[in-house]
Amino acid sequence: MERTHKNKLDCRVETYAVHYNSLNKENKLTQRQHTLIIKTFFTIVVREMVNNMYRFHFIGLGWFYLIKTFQEVKLDPEGKVVFNACIDWSSTKDIISRLGNKKRVKFLNEHTNGYTYSILWYKKHTKFTNRSFYSFELCRNVKRYMAKTIFSNIKPLNAYIR
Repeated sequence: MERTHKNKLDCRVETYAVHYNSLNKENKLTQRQHTLIIKTFFTIVVREMVNNMYRFHFIGLGWFYLIKTFQEVKLDPEGKVVFNACIDWSSTKDIISRLGNKKRVKFLNEHTNGYTYSILWYKKHTKFTNRSFYSFELCRNVKRYMAKTIFSNIKPLNAYIR
């Protein structure tokens, strides 16, 4: 038996363009124009978040802001070393091919003094239920812009420490 949902929600840009055009009969936009407006808006928001530590509030969806997390080496209860850094896959593959050693090489992030940066979605004051089931993932353009800003070292990012 097929399950039917009461709330069918489609949150794509194309759906918003059709909805906007149904409400505004004299000022219709093409999907390309609508997509360009939304991408431009979020590009400005991301630049403000990264460059000026802007906290962005979506009404009903919570806050979005830049955080930095220190990657530290810890010991678990069994005495094993735990290091929660990202894996450097190119160096790991190189070591495996040369030495046959199957250990993973991890990034130390020396250019940021061991900190990693991310945009956090603070969902405590959201207006929907089961908020723990929802996640937020950055698109590639935002990740590349953050990396370019961090590597350029024009000014240090004083993000909120987590």
